[in-house]
Amino acid sequence: MAFRFDPSDFDPKRTWTDLEAHLPRLSSERHRANLQTVIDHSRGEVERDLDLILGTLQDDAKYHVWSWRETDDAPKGNANIRAYYEYYVTSGQACIESRKVRVAVGDDVVCTEGVITNIHAGEIAAMYGFRIDEKDAVYATRMRNMVLWSMDEHAKAHGEDAYTWRNPDDFVRLAPADVPQPYLDYMSEIGLEVPGR
Repeated sequence: MAFRFDPSDFDPKRTWTDLEAHLPRLSSERHRANLQTVIDHSRGEVERDLDLILGTLQDDAKYHVWSWRETDDAPKGNANIRAYYEYYVTSGQACIESRKVRVAVGDDVVCTEGVITNIHAGEIAAMYGFRIDEKDAVYATRMRNMVLWSMDEHAKAHGEDAYTWRNPDDFVRLAPADVPQPYLDYMSEIGLEVPGR
């Protein structure tokens, strides 16, 4: 079930600006601090700023990913989390837009639900479980994702507890003219070739 993808409407900044829109609605300073942590973390992921990402986490943070996989192989501990993001960025996986559907903020937790669109090389799309037909191409893939962010008393996240659902046929193979500029810039930044070019 391919979705309609408009490259001119792909905006990675939505990943954190959708969250910023909720800040004025919060009356609690504690809640604003918790949400700001998630905003900073999300911006760090889009801008590929590992120091910003790690700065939002408490010591010895742990990630958990609950999905179709039988095991949770998400990174545990800040050194492993940093190594995960280093590989994520340098391997060409870090071109993402997450449009938030729902956001809930409490004293000790933030919950975000959104639809994630990734721009990936075919090889990476296949690694994520999408049934692509040609690895030497660029794809827009889509999945639904909910993250629970448990917070400590300093508004630092204990990590991420992510619940992900994807349809393996929910992708679009992009013609060269439809590959969005943020992906082209990203691939140039990390020194990788754009597939199919």
